[in-house]
Amino acid sequence: MSSLTPPSELDGGRMPKACLPCARAKVRCEISAGQETCNRCRRLRKNCAEQAPGAHRHKSLGKAKVARLEERLNGVTSILAASQIATSGLSPLPAAGTPDCAPSAWIDIFVKNDIEANTMLQTYRSEMQPLFPFVVTYPGTTFAELRQQKPLLVLARLMVSCRHDQSRQLAIARKLRELISYMMLIKGERSLDILQCLLVYLSWYQLHVDLSSQVGNLVHLIMAMVTDLGLNRAAISPAPAALALRNPNIAVVGRTTRSLEERRTFLGAFFLTSIASTCHRDMYPLQHSPYVDECCQAISTAAEYLTDSDVVHLTRLHCMADKISRSLTPDLWHTTSVFSSAPLDACVKSLQWELLQLRSSLPEEDGQSEAILHTHHYAIEMFLYQTALYDNINPSLYGTHPFSRLHILYSCLESTKHCFETAYTLPPSQWFDLPWSVWSLLGHAIVVLSKLSLLKFEGWDREHVSKTMDFSETMDALQQQLDTAKAWVENQSTKHGHDQFTRVVPQLYSAFSAKLKRVKASHQAKLAQTMIACPMSDLADTLAIPADDDFAIPSTTFFGDFLHESLWEHFT
Repeated sequence: MSSLTPPSELDGGRMPKACLPCARAKVRCEISAGQETCNRCRRLRKNCAEQAPGAHRHKSLGKAKVARLEERLNGVTSILAASQIATSGLSPLPAAGTPDCAPSAWIDIFVKNDIEANTMLQTYRSEMQPLFPFVVTYPGTTFAELRQQKPLLVLARLMVSCRHDQSRQLAIARKLRELISYMMLIKGERSLDILQCLLVYLSWYQLHVDLSSQVGNLVHLIMAMVTDLGLNRAAISPAPAALALRNPNIAVVGRTTRSLEERRTFLGAFFLTSIASTCHRDMYPLQHSPYVDECCQAISTAAEYLTDSDVVHLTRLHCMADKISRSLTPDLWHTTSVFSSAPLDACVKSLQWELLQLRSSLPEEDGQSEAILHTHHYAIEMFLYQTALYDNINPSLYGTHPFSRLHILYSCLESTKHCFETAYTLPPSQWFDLPWSVWSLLGHAIVVLSKLSLLKFEGWDREHVSKTMDFSETMDALQQQLDTAKAWVENQSTKHGHDQFTRVVPQLYSAFSAKLKRVKASHQAKLAQTMIACPMSDLADTLAIPADDDFAIPSTTFFGDFLHESLWEHFT
């Protein structure tokens, strides 16, 4: 090795001071006068070689390399979100840092090919669409047309019909949340596609409940989109003042009528917000209005689809739910004059008569859609009669008849029984496809039945309640329905109708089963506690139904939301 030379004597700036072996060993490199190799290399008989110039110089990363690294880091979230997709033959995920990626591009990512997509969409049309008839498409619409016109709705339907791959189903649900949030809140977009996607997404909320509870957010996003699109009112021509202030570069929409699709979508939003309000007392739904009746009349007259009759029936039933909520809410008992002129029993009977008129218009219970309609009817009857469960009602509101409250309570018990029995008539093939609305009503029925079983009131026979509908036996019957549905799924062949994919038992089955056991055990413990003599004042605090969550079995419980421990803390 040549003797080291001061940096100033060589071109190129600073030179390394140590030889290569000493630099690697990180030891001091010393050269004696007149020697060409360092003392250490000479002693150890190593090859004393020079380091290359610039060996310790920190090279700056080029802009292109920095961009590539950022792109890789941005892609980590998407890769983790769908880790199973990469090994299933699907397209690779793009970077998550591009939220403005066209929704249609994600369709190609989450399906293997057009054949699979067509099969999944056909499964949705034939098996899931009749369960939520508010968002439908023309039978002749092709997959290519639908993905171009309504890519978000396509993604929502693919999520629901992806019954053969739960990891992919959850990945689609997660991506839909990101897309909806970005398009609505960041870009401020408004479209029928977004609203219909939200309706389908919430209608099968139980499929993605593990991603975190978002019922309240989804309901309010739906109501906001309905208002922004103006679907909650009839289409009107712009006022002269609006025309004078408008941007001349934007064409004026001269349409004065709503399409049937828009009316159907609006009624779907009304229906879902009513479900949320019925089962979640702290939510305010889209209210019944003359325009709701107008939409029902237009859809009924046109009868564009066979399921339009279900749209009208479900809407009218939940118009009654809205009327009951606004007429018999606890907030009105001490502020309105209606109860000063008519007792509570008379008000209940008046609403009961209207419900009976609606029931007479429903088709017979000879199919799955009819069974769902009647389940909703009995649930709304139960919603009407559960008013008598409130212990903080002044007895004078019931009038002079001493048995008014008892009559209402026994009617509530009968409606609860019919609600469960009607749901049990649904075929096993439909149980894991049932929409969130049905699970919500069943969850609310569990709440009411438990309260009826625990209620301690003069003249109220809890033994009769147990003989009519025992709570523990009801939980066992519900578990039996889930077990039968599980066995049906496991016994299916590879091909079943349009569904060419082997269905798998959803993860919800095991979660539901575990929670039902927990509910049953907790109810039995609470029932044993009520057998111990205690002052009626203490029972009033225990059995009253407040508007919040701090009571024995919360009326805010969703059956599709009951995977979340916060809603079931009272069972521990």
